[in-house]
Amino acid sequence: GPSIIITGNSAANNECVFKPDTLLDRGIWDLAAARSYTIHPVVVNQLTARGSNAPLRGDPNGVHITGAEIEIRDVAGGALDFGVELPNPFSVPGSGFIPSTGTTSMNVAVTSIEAIPAAYRNSGVLFSDQTIVLSVRLFGETDGRVDVDSAEFLWPVDICETNLMASPP
Repeated sequence: GPSIIITGNSAANNECVFKPDTLLDRGIWDLAAARSYTIHPVVVNQLTARGSNAPLRGDPNGVHITGAEIEIRDVAGGALDFGVELPNPFSVPGSGFIPSTGTTSMNVAVTSIEAIPAAYRNSGVLFSDQTIVLSVRLFGETDGRVDVDSAEFLWPVDICETNLMASPP
């Protein structure tokens, strides 16, 4: 199986901090408030710690997330067509570090991925009152320089254009 697993998408708490124990069940993208759409995947590193103090040896199994492959789909699972200018699927940069797993617990971290860049928002394919599904596969490299990737994570997103961020008068 995959070395890393996406277990959900984190929501910010009251201090605007993304934590692994605060999960959303779907996304909302308000086109009036944001030019792009960012997700915060909660990632588990299943690789076991291999470091040692005697002899001294660094752990090669920490994972650095470097990006994600994204495919934007309709609710039936078909890839949306953005024309020749905007490929679908596409890769985006990502960041995050997940330490290797110890003997008593799994190590979990929250990463950040701009899942839908602004160019896709402006394509005319995405519109208000539409639901899309993002297929997300993270990729990266261990401290031991081994490439890793995650299994597919499906994330539904409801698109609106109501400026949910606006304050009432």
